[in-house]
Amino acid sequence: MAKKTDIRIMNTQTLSKKPSPKLLREYVMRADAVFKMRVPVRIFKDESAYVAHCPIFDVVSQGKSESEARKNITEALSLFIETCYSNGTLATVLKQCGFKRGPDVVIRTKDLCLDKNHTLITVPLPLLMQQNSRLQECRNV
Repeated sequence: MAKKTDIRIMNTQTLSKKPSPKLLREYVMRADAVFKMRVPVRIFKDESAYVAHCPIFDVVSQGKSESEARKNITEALSLFIETCYSNGTLATVLKQCGFKRGPDVVIRTKDLCLDKNHTLITVPLPLLMQQNSRLQECRNV
């Protein structure tokens, strides 16, 4: 599975004058990262709704339409992953679900072996660095 990380930190060279140390700390301490994973999801029509199921994490959601079910399963998976991250159990959950470190190569969607009933969806996990994070400690090491 390909990993895509987008980390943005303000470039202080674009400032017209030298920033104050306080302002510089505020800019340096603000960063975000967005990790994305693509997982298979099966969407099917039930008696009264469209049901979306991700077999890897065993997460289920539904909607009045197929597109609403897709949107809802994406949100449910994002919240599931975010909760695992917040609880410090993300690595354990990923290992238990069969994930392992893979080669640093991009796998095209058409190369994946999915049965005809599943489609891949992208699940984002946005992370914001807190103002009082360990960044300063890391830079001083």
